[in-house]
Amino acid sequence: MGRIAYGLNFDEDPGDLSIELWFYKNQSLVKELGGKVKGEAYHLKNAIRILYVNTAKSQLVWHPWLNEMLGIWCDSNKENEGFATVWGSAACGKSHNFGLFTLVDWWSAPKDTCTFLCSTTKPMLEKRIWSDVKKYYTLYKDSLPGKISKARTAIINEDDDDSSDDVKAGIFGIAVMQGSVEDAKSNIIGVHLPYIRLLVDEMQATRRAAVEARSNLSKGTSDFRFFGLGNPMSKLDVLGEFSEPIEGWEAVNVTTGKWKTKYGMCYHFDGFNSPGTKNPSKYPFLITQKQIDKDIKDYGSDSRDVWTMCRGFVPPEGLQETVITESMLTKFKMREKVTWEGDFQTVAGLDPAFSSGGDRCILQVARVGRDDQGEMVIQFLPHIQIKLKLSADEPIIYQVAKDVTDYADKYGFDPEYLAVDDSGVQSVADVLDHEWKRGCIRVQFGGKPSDRPVSRLNRKNCREEYRNKVTELWYTIAEFARYSQIRGVSLEASKELTQRKVLATRPKQLQPKKEMKSEYGISPDIADAMACVIEVVRTKLGLHPGSNQQEAGMFGMSEDQLYRDFDIDADASIYTEDAVV
Repeated sequence: MGRIAYGLNFDEDPGDLSIELWFYKNQSLVKELGGKVKGEAYHLKNAIRILYVNTAKSQLVWHPWLNEMLGIWCDSNKENEGFATVWGSAACGKSHNFGLFTLVDWWSAPKDTCTFLCSTTKPMLEKRIWSDVKKYYTLYKDSLPGKISKARTAIINEDDDDSSDDVKAGIFGIAVMQGSVEDAKSNIIGVHLPYIRLLVDEMQATRRAAVEARSNLSKGTSDFRFFGLGNPMSKLDVLGEFSEPIEGWEAVNVTTGKWKTKYGMCYHFDGFNSPGTKNPSKYPFLITQKQIDKDIKDYGSDSRDVWTMCRGFVPPEGLQETVITESMLTKFKMREKVTWEGDFQTVAGLDPAFSSGGDRCILQVARVGRDDQGEMVIQFLPHIQIKLKLSADEPIIYQVAKDVTDYADKYGFDPEYLAVDDSGVQSVADVLDHEWKRGCIRVQFGGKPSDRPVSRLNRKNCREEYRNKVTELWYTIAEFARYSQIRGVSLEASKELTQRKVLATRPKQLQPKKEMKSEYGISPDIADAMACVIEVVRTKLGLHPGSNQQEAGMFGMSEDQLYRDFDIDADASIYTEDAVV
């Protein structure tokens, strides 16, 4: 027996679910055939209700945020152009809802759809979005397409060979923080079917490679969609980067529900407006007012935890003291490149992995000179991570020294224009001095600050203001930045510079590396190598924040030489004012 549905005749009745899934997937064809065009969201919602609401297998309570997120998946307002980031509080349903949409979307064309579900690690993947996909699939595993793969985290078609690497269609779970960056990207790219979906859960903590894979995946497909989900922590992490408003961050605030980005749209679900705050008995699975009140009591109304986990928005600056803020990066053009007026001096800083609690050996090369506006600037080049071979016969400090020597030849800097953090027990500086027969500049991050003035405006001695040398150097980076003399700061370095806290002590002191790594999962090795560069710039080139010339260079000598040979800091009373006859 045939059937008429939404203005179209069917020779046989495929059933309500098949009708809704077909109309969901074929809206353009429906319009072409003269049927009733209701929109994807209308039919996807009906299909979900048939499966999980109006059924004996009811597992779902429909709520306003589920409805809104379904509209985002279907781009009901034709605004996100297949790229959407979703900010939200904890327990706002992001992972659950998009996991549900993923499964039902795949059922609408299982042979022609490939969906990648990305999370940080396999345990987090299985705990969050994959668990929802698997739960909803299991309810219909005997009656709807697909089978759980035994060889990978996936749902594939029943006639696919589970042992083959050539399976294309399905829903695939990928832990993008495991293995190398190249592994993460290669696990995603290379599939070209009519329908491709890429979902990145916990996007604030994931690798950029997962998002970059969209460029490859979107080729050769008729319908590509990207969704990035997360609890926003910073404008500089991957979620923040791809959610930046096209009109700038100043155009949005915690009450803004959505905004246009360079890539598509960002949608914001504020926990303060959760349906669970209005009707906790009906929506106990969503964040409730009781939970919000407890977090405010435990952490404070303006804490980072409340902003990220309750309001689902990036915490404003000033909640904790840092040397450099995210707004400084933009205001003082710290991430921009330089057009040089003429020649420049190449300098470098080295932060060995085994000093001061770091975990990467970073060589930071920089160029110092006048830009096309005639201003003296410091441009940081992309940092170099020196790979250490623990199993090699050659001691680590000699491995590092050899690589640094090779890079010195490549970039063109001399030993006296390299500063090394010499805080560790093993001294790379000793080996470099021996190999080069000339001394590099040694920096003791944990040692005493210098006796220089804090800044041009603050003449207080650095030893009074800062507890150690590394704190002095970080604040000097900030001083150079305020005079718009810092350029080329990478995104990774930006995160380090803006997240390392200043402890509530006097004199001022930076958060130790180990504490920062424990709190944020990153060690500020790149930023510390940049701090070494600043020591070269000050002591060797005689350039200071706010200065538009190499002040010591006016005499053809470094600052150290001026102090030593001309005694320029001596008391003025020892000099005569009488005419020399």
